[in-house]
Amino acid sequence: MSLSAYPSAHQPARDEPDRPPRVAVIGGGVAGLAAAYYLQRSDTPLDVELFEARGRLGGVLQTTMRDGYLIESSADCFLATETAPWARELVTDLGFEDQIVSPGETNRRALLLRRGQLAPVPGGFRLMGAASMSDVWRSTVLSWPAKLRLAAERFVGKRQDGKDESLAEFATRRVGREVYQRIVQPLVSGIYAADPERLSVRAALPQFTTMEQRFGSLTKGLSAGQNEASHEVAGVRYSMFVAPRDGMTDLIQRLGSSLDRCQIHVGRAVENIRSLDGRGWEVKSEGQTQPQCFDGVVLATDATIAARLTHGLSRQLASVLREIEHAGIVVISCGIRRDLVDHPLDAFGFVVPMIEQRKILATSFSSVKFSGRAPLGQVLLRTFVGGACQEALVDWSDDELKQVIRDELGEILGMRGEPSIWSIQRWPRTTPQYTIGHQDRIKRIRHFAAGLVGFELAGNFLDGIGVPQCIREGKDAARRLIDLFAT
Repeated sequence: MSLSAYPSAHQPARDEPDRPPRVAVIGGGVAGLAAAYYLQRSDTPLDVELFEARGRLGGVLQTTMRDGYLIESSADCFLATETAPWARELVTDLGFEDQIVSPGETNRRALLLRRGQLAPVPGGFRLMGAASMSDVWRSTVLSWPAKLRLAAERFVGKRQDGKDESLAEFATRRVGREVYQRIVQPLVSGIYAADPERLSVRAALPQFTTMEQRFGSLTKGLSAGQNEASHEVAGVRYSMFVAPRDGMTDLIQRLGSSLDRCQIHVGRAVENIRSLDGRGWEVKSEGQTQPQCFDGVVLATDATIAARLTHGLSRQLASVLREIEHAGIVVISCGIRRDLVDHPLDAFGFVVPMIEQRKILATSFSSVKFSGRAPLGQVLLRTFVGGACQEALVDWSDDELKQVIRDELGEILGMRGEPSIWSIQRWPRTTPQYTIGHQDRIKRIRHFAAGLVGFELAGNFLDGIGVPQCIREGKDAARRLIDLFAT
């Protein structure tokens, strides 16, 4: 029985038995937009309304064009592989394929900072282990004892007790402390901005715990080439990533314009959601004197907002959502004349191990990575500051953060003079932290949410923080509602 057959406070259902089910999507980030898009495409007619508190769509995805620079405020690309196909599938559905570009063919590698000097990530190293040791032996990143310890990884026994380990614990156990400190930690921190002593490897990088159990060794698993997922987050596998030619906002705009049968309300936050005891949902948003009634809801906000909005629906659900922590980060872009940077910039960027005791986490050479990001004779450098271990930096002033960039990029890259353009984007308490026990929390969240018929959650706090994973969450939430309305 369709939920649209239940009485509605908006108008009694008995007076409109053929009314299409009404669905509210709360949150206009990529997860919410994907949910709205796939709801609209359903064979089951649906009336969809989307509510976004900000004055624009896209959430943290935002592109700015200034003086010939294309500046991304957060993610600048997305994964497109067989094991993470959701963003690519959406691009295809939108007819947007001709606007997608790959990173430059040259300089497809990442660098690591070691004692103030940059060196390449060893070839064959895949985030947590080495598929081949040939390049590792020649690398200057590791000491000889560390190389020998990495080579011996295949002889380390697999864990038997099923304990959820931190990244630091798992990586140190498998590949040794120096490999963890010098390579694993900075590469992973470039993705999750996390505290490695608290990040759940099972939740953040499940492909490696699966590999350990299946092959008994990361080296054996990587060498066998059986797990493509092991390459997906490696800083050196740039062929796996693509981006819209004109920036991530272009994808958001195409997605938003495709929602021609969806009512979109920007700058209108949802203040309250109330259950109608099995007859649907009452949604009150800013500027409304009366709430609206819907047969289904997709809540696609961050976990903090989701906890507030679900408190009156399920205190157990809200309680678990509040357990999810978030870290803040700052994205600092600067454009500068190429001749004022001494480094050859013969890579797509570099990451910084915590043991280097720097303030920056990583720097992306944006105009090397993708063409059209800077004017001729200029370069665009994008630096990340903050994260779970240095979150106080998010509150530093613009002038203080600019000085950090001048000082540290000056020492590391030989950057001189003053950038011609600056962009500082703060994202306080934005990145969800997949701390130890995260998978158990998500199981409880899904269990309690399942008790709310016609109510779905989507977002980066569930099963992946990347753009493809957010799209998958939105798409899956839409599918579950469509299936419900079709019964």
